[in-house]
Amino acid sequence: MIDSIKVEKCGYTFDVTIEQDCDTQAPWIEFEVHWVVTSKGRRDKKPSELKLGNDRYYDFKLSMQKAMRESWSISEDLKLQLEFKKGGKLTKREIAHHAVMQDYQYLSDWCNDRWTFAGIIVKCGENEMSLWGVEYKYFVDVEQQSYLMSTIHDLIDELVYTVTKEQQEIEFWNMRDVVTCV
Repeated sequence: MIDSIKVEKCGYTFDVTIEQDCDTQAPWIEFEVHWVVTSKGRRDKKPSELKLGNDRYYDFKLSMQKAMRESWSISEDLKLQLEFKKGGKLTKREIAHHAVMQDYQYLSDWCNDRWTFAGIIVKCGENEMSLWGVEYKYFVDVEQQSYLMSTIHDLIDELVYTVTKEQQEIEFWNMRDVVTCV
């Protein structure tokens, strides 16, 4: 178990447990996205590579080529901040550079155990619901991770709906089982 919290909602108390997701592989294996990562193995780093950690390298040059070809982007907020700092519009190459560096940082953080894939398990009495493959940042309180808390509340809402629906069905069928006399 990585973490656990209690959440009060809709008159219920939910036990939320966050566990390491051992079935989800490295991000570059699990998802088809931007990055170009070399396989694990001891060898010398090439000039175009950035060290990720654990004998893995991020190929900056190939990633830049791919970013230019596929028009990788960055968030609008970051773009505005960078343009303000620069005092003008960013070029396509500058945007690609920042997108590649964000990818590199994301993978570097995973390789250096700053985040992991986790499973969120929400329990209320006998009822349970879970979601796996969720990003979990180490060294940050669960309550401070807005995406994680949003996901937890979505799971709680689903669990409340499921429990409420089951209770309504039980009450309906219990009413039908009443024997009436003529």
